[in-house]
Amino acid sequence: MAGSAIKKAIAVCICILVAVSAAGCGSGSSLSSAQSSAVQSSASSDTVLTVRDRSGDVTRSFTQADLNALDKETHTYSGRSKKDNNKREIKKYTGAELRYFLQEAGISGAKEIKVVCDDEYTKEYEVSDLYDLYAFKNETGPAKTKVPPIITLKDRQLIIGQADYDGEDTKDFNMQNWARGICTIEEIE
Repeated sequence: MAGSAIKKAIAVCICILVAVSAAGCGSGSSLSSAQSSAVQSSASSDTVLTVRDRSGDVTRSFTQADLNALDKETHTYSGRSKKDNNKREIKKYTGAELRYFLQEAGISGAKEIKVVCDDEYTKEYEVSDLYDLYAFKNETGPAKTKVPPIITLKDRQLIIGQADYDGEDTKDFNMQNWARGICTIEEIE
């Protein structure tokens, strides 16, 4: 338990350092009052997730309490990960639907985003590609349900559906595209 708390504290410190150093970079001009407030907010030890717009400005810093206050949805997702001998998983997750989250974060028009995770994993996503994906709720196939991408609020994980059933022949490893422990979301386009 203490080890995970230390890792979390280190990850938060890294996110804060990145946010503060990025805010301080540039032409040397002083920060606007909005930027200054955002940097002060991101410097709070309670911040767990920072969102930046295309220009790199912080649009919103979320504490865990902020995330917990967001509207939540629960959906069942399916897929295979490359762990556990490609075992198929069907599991319920609760979180904020991605478009709603991006709206609350101040980047509702984002077409492409980059996520940076606590462990320095970075991945870029086209937002529209994360929709019209499915969950398959049984082991035998084609019954599918459309599921939206969500960000789980407790562990800040982006969960997405599958393009197709993950049968033995297709092995749609959608779970490798999930991102866990997100500390920064940046609007690319």
